Amino acid sequence: QMGSANARARHGDASHGGLIVAGAAHEDKRGRLSAVWLAGRLGSRAPPAAADALAARAVNEGERGNVRHVAVASLTEIASVMPNSVTDETILSLLAASGPQNFALTRTIAKFFGAVSRSSDARKRMAGEPLKAAVVAFINKHKAYANHEGALGQMVRLLARIVNLPLDLPTPLPDPKGKPIESVHLQAHDFSPTD
Repeated sequence: QMGSANARARHGDASHGGLIVAGAAHEDKRGRLSAVWLAGRLGSRAPPAAADALAARAVNEGERGNVRHVAVASLTEIASVMPNSVTDETILSLLAASGPQNFALTRTIAKFFGAVSRSSDARKRMAGEPLKAAVVAFINKHKAYANHEGALGQMVRLLARIVNLPLDLPTPLPDPKGKPIESVHLQAHDFSPTD
């Protein structure tokens, strides 16, 4: 049934797209995995409810890890071609699912935000209410990761740029062995007698 719905949708018949959306909540894990994977393959032909159905799988902590990852990857595929189909609820759900509690899932979610942020409309929505408050809360909660190279740090920096929120990164601590902090080391001759 999933394969048939996918084939029809890819040829312009979206009447069976609802079957794929419903399959994302199937009781069998293989059915859910197939449905969330197929939803991503539909791209611009994905029905409007697909983004929210995928987000529901992604944020469900009782869901299998592979289903959660594939759901976010499929959301990223949809966001790449139809960023305006991503609802505010989807963005809020993925913010809530991101963080140090699951770095692997956060890495996949960071790719989603990278894709959706290519849309000026999506950036505008995230920079305005009701999303801005949630984005700012996420940034403040995870600001300590802003100077880290991992996906969570990248996500914090990206979202901070979108909402135009300066990140006041902590000043580096001096080296206990007496090595100077780069760009802070000053020589006596750096000062004139009037300083």
